Amino acid sequence: YFALNTFENWKKEEIQNLELRAAKTEIELNSFKSQMNPHFMFNSLNSIRALVYEDPNKAKQAITMLSGIMRNNLLFGKRQIVSLREELDLVEKYLSIEQIRFEERLHIEYDIHPETFACDIPPFMLQTIVENGIKHGVSKIIVGGLIKISCKKENGFFEIEVVNSGNFQPDTEREGFGLANTKKRLELIYNGKANFEIANQNDFVFTKLSIPTNF
Repeated sequence: YFALNTFENWKKEEIQNLELRAAKTEIELNSFKSQMNPHFMFNSLNSIRALVYEDPNKAKQAITMLSGIMRNNLLFGKRQIVSLREELDLVEKYLSIEQIRFEERLHIEYDIHPETFACDIPPFMLQTIVENGIKHGVSKIIVGGLIKISCKKENGFFEIEVVNSGNFQPDTEREGFGLANTKKRLELIYNGKANFEIANQNDFVFTKLSIPTNF
Protein backbone atom coordinates (compact mmCIF):
# COMPACT_ATOMS: atom_id res chain seq x y z
CA TYR A 1 0.00 0.00 0.00
CA PHE A 2 2.84 2.37 0.91
CA ALA A 3 4.63 1.67 -2.40
CA LEU A 4 1.40 2.14 -4.39
CA ASN A 5 0.61 5.37 -2.57
CA THR A 6 4.13 6.69 -3.16
CA PHE A 7 3.91 5.83 -6.85
CA GLU A 8 0.52 7.57 -7.22
CA ASN A 9 1.83 10.70 -5.52
CA TRP A 10 4.92 10.67 -7.72
CA LYS A 11 2.75 10.30 -10.84
CA LYS A 12 0.52 13.24 -9.82
CA GLU A 13 3.57 15.39 -9.13
CA GLU A 14 5.10 14.43 -12.49
CA ILE A 15 1.87 15.39 -14.29
CA GLN A 16 1.80 18.71 -12.46
CA ASN A 17 5.41 19.38 -13.45
CA LEU A 18 4.65 18.59 -17.09
CA GLU A 19 1.64 20.90 -17.02
CA LEU A 20 3.75 23.68 -15.50
CA ARG A 21 6.46 23.22 -18.15
CA ALA A 22 3.85 23.24 -20.92
CA ALA A 23 2.28 26.40 -19.51
CA LYS A 24 5.72 28.06 -19.24
CA THR A 25 6.51 27.12 -22.86
CA GLU A 26 3.17 28.51 -24.03
CA ILE A 27 3.82 31.80 -22.22
CA GLU A 28 7.31 32.07 -23.70
CA LEU A 29 6.06 31.37 -27.23
CA ASN A 30 3.27 33.92 -26.90
CA SER A 31 5.82 36.41 -25.65
CA PHE A 32 8.12 35.83 -28.62
CA LYS A 33 5.23 36.08 -31.07
CA SER A 34 3.89 39.27 -29.49
CA GLN A 35 7.39 40.75 -29.86
CA MET A 36 7.55 39.75 -33.55
CA ASN A 37 4.39 41.61 -34.57
CA PRO A 38 5.54 45.14 -33.62
CA HIS A 39 9.10 44.34 -34.75
CA PHE A 40 7.89 43.40 -38.21
CA MET A 41 5.43 46.32 -38.41
CA PHE A 42 8.15 48.76 -37.37
CA ASN A 43 10.46 47.61 -40.18
CA SER A 44 7.62 47.68 -42.74
CA LEU A 45 6.68 51.22 -41.75
CA ASN A 46 10.32 52.27 -42.01
CA SER A 47 10.37 50.97 -45.58
CA ILE A 48 7.21 52.91 -46.41
CA ARG A 49 8.54 56.06 -44.74
CA ALA A 50 11.52 55.97 -47.10
CA LEU A 51 9.10 56.14 -50.03
CA VAL A 52 6.88 58.99 -48.82
CA TYR A 53 9.10 61.81 -50.11
CA GLU A 54 10.71 59.87 -52.95
CA ASP A 55 7.51 58.60 -54.57
CA PRO A 56 4.15 59.27 -52.85
CA ASN A 57 2.25 57.03 -55.30
CA LYS A 58 4.48 54.07 -54.48
CA ALA A 59 4.09 54.86 -50.80
CA LYS A 60 0.30 54.58 -51.24
CA GLN A 61 0.71 51.19 -52.92
CA ALA A 62 2.94 50.03 -50.09
CA ILE A 63 0.40 51.14 -47.48
CA THR A 64 -2.30 49.13 -49.27
CA MET A 65 -0.07 46.06 -49.17
CA LEU A 66 0.71 46.67 -45.50
CA SER A 67 -3.02 46.66 -44.73
CA GLY A 68 -3.16 43.21 -46.34
CA ILE A 69 -0.33 42.08 -44.09
CA MET A 70 -2.19 43.37 -41.04
CA ARG A 71 -5.25 41.34 -42.07
CA ASN A 72 -3.02 38.27 -42.26
CA ASN A 73 -1.74 38.98 -38.76
CA LEU A 74 -5.29 39.07 -37.42
CA LEU A 75 -6.07 35.76 -39.14
CA PHE A 76 -3.03 34.14 -37.50
CA GLY A 77 -4.53 35.15 -34.15
CA LYS A 78 -3.19 33.07 -31.29
CA ARG A 79 -2.03 30.20 -33.49
CA GLN A 80 1.43 28.81 -32.81
CA ILE A 81 1.53 27.06 -36.19
CA VAL A 82 0.42 28.10 -39.70
CA SER A 83 0.75 26.45 -43.09
CA LEU A 84 3.62 27.35 -45.38
CA ARG A 85 1.07 28.69 -47.88
CA GLU A 86 -0.22 31.16 -45.26
CA GLU A 87 3.30 32.21 -44.26
CA LEU A 88 4.32 32.65 -47.91
CA ASP A 89 1.33 34.91 -48.48
CA LEU A 90 2.65 37.17 -45.71
CA VAL A 91 6.21 37.03 -47.09
CA GLU A 92 5.10 37.83 -50.63
CA LYS A 93 3.22 40.93 -49.43
CA TYR A 94 6.26 42.06 -47.44
CA LEU A 95 8.55 41.54 -50.43
CA SER A 96 6.12 43.47 -52.63
CA ILE A 97 6.59 46.46 -50.31
CA GLU A 98 10.35 46.10 -50.51
CA GLN A 99 10.17 45.64 -54.30
CA ILE A 100 8.46 49.03 -54.57
CA ARG A 101 11.20 50.53 -52.44
CA PHE A 102 14.24 48.92 -54.10
CA GLU A 103 12.82 48.48 -57.64
CA GLU A 104 15.38 46.73 -59.88
CA ARG A 105 17.86 46.50 -56.98
CA LEU A 106 15.87 43.63 -55.45
CA HIS A 107 15.63 40.31 -57.28
CA ILE A 108 13.27 37.68 -55.88
CA GLU A 109 13.19 33.97 -56.74
CA TYR A 110 11.01 31.12 -55.46
CA ASP A 111 11.61 27.38 -55.66
CA ILE A 112 8.70 25.87 -53.72
CA HIS A 113 7.84 22.19 -54.09
CA PRO A 114 4.02 21.91 -54.23
CA GLU A 115 3.98 19.17 -51.57
CA THR A 116 5.33 21.63 -48.99
CA PHE A 117 2.46 24.15 -49.13
CA ALA A 118 0.52 22.23 -46.48
CA CYS A 119 3.54 21.83 -44.17
CA ASP A 120 3.36 23.61 -40.82
CA ILE A 121 5.66 26.42 -39.69
CA PRO A 122 5.63 28.81 -36.71
CA PRO A 123 4.14 32.14 -37.84
CA PHE A 124 6.58 34.91 -38.82
CA MET A 125 9.53 32.49 -38.86
CA LEU A 126 10.19 32.56 -42.61
CA GLN A 127 9.22 36.23 -42.65
CA THR A 128 11.89 36.99 -40.03
CA ILE A 129 14.63 35.31 -42.05
CA VAL A 130 13.62 37.12 -45.25
CA GLU A 131 13.41 40.43 -43.41
CA ASN A 132 16.88 39.81 -41.96
CA GLY A 133 18.24 39.13 -45.46
CA ILE A 134 16.83 42.42 -46.75
CA LYS A 135 17.87 44.54 -43.77
CA HIS A 136 21.40 43.19 -43.22
CA GLY A 137 22.16 42.03 -46.77
CA VAL A 138 20.47 43.47 -49.85
CA SER A 139 19.87 46.97 -48.43
CA LYS A 140 23.58 47.41 -47.70
CA ILE A 141 24.66 46.67 -51.29
CA ILE A 142 24.64 49.65 -53.69
CA VAL A 143 23.61 47.54 -56.68
CA GLY A 144 21.12 45.53 -54.60
CA GLY A 145 20.93 41.77 -54.60
CA LEU A 146 18.95 38.55 -54.44
CA ILE A 147 16.43 36.95 -52.11
CA LYS A 148 15.70 33.32 -52.99
CA ILE A 149 13.29 31.10 -51.04
CA SER A 150 13.37 27.32 -51.49
CA CYS A 151 11.19 24.71 -49.74
CA LYS A 152 11.24 20.92 -50.02
CA LYS A 153 10.76 17.68 -48.07
CA GLU A 154 13.77 15.48 -47.51
CA ASN A 155 14.61 12.59 -45.15
CA GLY A 156 11.68 13.20 -42.81
CA PHE A 157 12.26 16.95 -42.62
CA PHE A 158 10.54 19.98 -44.10
CA GLU A 159 13.43 22.15 -45.27
CA ILE A 160 13.31 25.89 -45.91
CA GLU A 161 16.31 27.70 -47.32
CA VAL A 162 16.65 31.45 -47.80
CA VAL A 163 19.58 32.77 -49.81
CA ASN A 164 20.36 36.48 -49.76
CA SER A 165 23.16 38.63 -51.12
CA GLY A 166 25.46 39.94 -48.43
CA ASN A 167 27.61 38.75 -45.57
CA PHE A 168 26.53 37.39 -42.18
CA GLN A 169 28.48 38.59 -39.16
CA PRO A 170 28.24 35.69 -36.66
CA ASP A 171 28.63 37.63 -33.45
CA THR A 172 25.85 37.91 -30.89
CA GLU A 173 25.54 41.67 -31.08
CA ARG A 174 25.03 41.79 -34.84
CA GLU A 175 22.90 38.66 -35.01
CA GLY A 176 20.02 40.71 -33.68
CA PHE A 177 16.66 40.05 -32.15
CA GLY A 178 15.08 38.26 -35.13
CA LEU A 179 17.47 35.31 -35.47
CA ALA A 180 17.79 34.83 -31.72
CA ASN A 181 13.99 34.72 -31.51
CA THR A 182 13.85 32.17 -34.34
CA LYS A 183 16.32 29.83 -32.66
CA LYS A 184 14.56 29.98 -29.31
CA ARG A 185 11.11 29.35 -30.81
CA LEU A 186 12.38 26.32 -32.73
CA GLU A 187 13.90 24.93 -29.54
CA LEU A 188 10.68 25.44 -27.56
CA ILE A 189 8.26 24.11 -30.17
CA TYR A 190 10.24 21.12 -31.47
CA ASN A 191 12.21 20.14 -28.34
CA GLY A 192 15.57 20.36 -30.06
CA LYS A 193 14.49 18.23 -33.06
CA ALA A 194 14.50 21.15 -35.51
CA ASN A 195 17.70 22.62 -36.91
CA PHE A 196 18.74 26.17 -37.76
CA GLU A 197 21.83 26.93 -39.83
CA ILE A 198 23.26 30.16 -41.22
CA ALA A 199 26.52 30.49 -43.13
CA ASN A 200 28.34 32.60 -45.70
CA GLN A 201 29.22 31.20 -49.11
CA ASN A 202 30.97 33.45 -51.61
CA ASP A 203 28.88 36.65 -51.65
CA PHE A 204 25.70 35.08 -50.29
CA VAL A 205 24.21 34.14 -46.94
CA PHE A 206 22.49 30.74 -46.69
CA THR A 207 19.92 30.31 -43.93
CA LYS A 208 18.29 26.91 -43.52
CA LEU A 209 15.47 25.59 -41.32
CA SER A 210 14.89 21.85 -40.97
CA ILE A 211 11.61 20.98 -39.25
CA PRO A 212 10.55 17.35 -38.58
CA THR A 213 7.47 16.45 -40.62
CA ASN A 214 6.17 13.86 -38.16
CA PHE A 215 6.47 15.95 -34.98
